[in-house]
Amino acid sequence: MMPIPSLYGKLVLFFLLFSGTLFNNKACADEKVYTVGVLNQQSVVATARLWNPLLLYLGRKTGARFTLAIGGTVQETDARTAKGEFDLAYTNHIFYMPIQREYRPIVRWGRGSLRGLLVSLKPWRLEDLAGKTIAFPSPQAFAATVLTWTQLEREQIRFRPLFTGSQQACMAALAKRLVDAAGVTTRFATPYARRHGLDIHVIYRSAPFPQIPLLIHTTRVPDGLAERIRAVLLNMPQDEEGKELLANLDMPPFEPADDALYAGTREVYSRWRHRAAAAESR
Repeated sequence: MMPIPSLYGKLVLFFLLFSGTLFNNKACADEKVYTVGVLNQQSVVATARLWNPLLLYLGRKTGARFTLAIGGTVQETDARTAKGEFDLAYTNHIFYMPIQREYRPIVRWGRGSLRGLLVSLKPWRLEDLAGKTIAFPSPQAFAATVLTWTQLEREQIRFRPLFTGSQQACMAALAKRLVDAAGVTTRFATPYARRHGLDIHVIYRSAPFPQIPLLIHTTRVPDGLAERIRAVLLNMPQDEEGKELLANLDMPPFEPADDALYAGTREVYSRWRHRAAAAESR
């Protein structure tokens, strides 16, 4: 992820990150502000542009206050997630962490399934990636790293990994020919390729898993508020303002989610954790 230079850039970032709190005029000064931690899938600025309008909408509909919380890197956001700093969290990395016991999923963002992809600018097969450099977002990225890396190891393909910090950065590295392939998901690969006129080839597509959930902290978010959040997000396609917002953000609607839905995600992460522990003990 490219750093944001200059004092002006930092001020812009501050505005983007905190505008959801500053301009929610339905809230009182002494009212609790609920932090919403969001996984770094793209730049911090792009994440703020996506989430702040959504959190403003959510605040107007629920009467609560929400503010975006995201680290400068995915490692920083994951560290804060692992400490339980967020009242709500949009992430699936939490299923790799012990803190997951304190959260529960209420919705997932996106129809269909989450799949990990390996993409390239060349029409290669999986075995053609032997000895090549592959971009991944981070070691714990579920679909883009864990699912694709696991398949490469299963096929006994040795490669050089490059961790870029986000899926957006993976695609940027591929576009600049800094890597030979990238581990990503359809949600980010397809729009990026379209915007930048890239002809990408899917080398590998993983089995389907549930889309990334929005989770609430089970003790810090009251049950009544959790249900209002869930209802508002699920009703967006039927609400004129919500429908327009989803269209403006170019994002799909939310779908129901619960803890049982992510049993398979937990199982994959458990195997990944054991793999990492075995590698460290060698």
